[in-house]
Amino acid sequence: MKYLNRACELACGMKRRKERKAGVHLAAAVKLMKMGMPLAATVFLQPYRKHDAAVGCWYAYCYYALYKEGSAEPGYSAAERWNYLKAARQYMEELGQLRPGGLQRLVRGANSNRTRGLPSRSG
Repeated sequence: MKYLNRACELACGMKRRKERKAGVHLAAAVKLMKMGMPLAATVFLQPYRKHDAAVGCWYAYCYYALYKEGSAEPGYSAAERWNYLKAARQYMEELGQLRPGGLQRLVRGANSNRTRGLPSRSG
């Protein structure tokens, strides 16, 4: 986990706009989810879960995966399986009440720099 935190810091330092860390953090979270480390992914998703509906769903899914599949990562407790399920439900209900600004606002923002300056297909 220390290695991944350091890699994120370096990647954010290499970006032109250093205040935009969301893309790097979301990419790290997706990688951790694919590696089967949902508990570690929640650390990167937590600051953005209320701003983007897709990220909020990913965050809730991480807790659902902890309930359904378990994990071997540090900090996971098999005795709290039901608590992970309750947390996933709570986060989805909270997301429904918050009504974040836009679906995939942060996720799409990470890719928007690549499409800048390209002509539209309609024209």
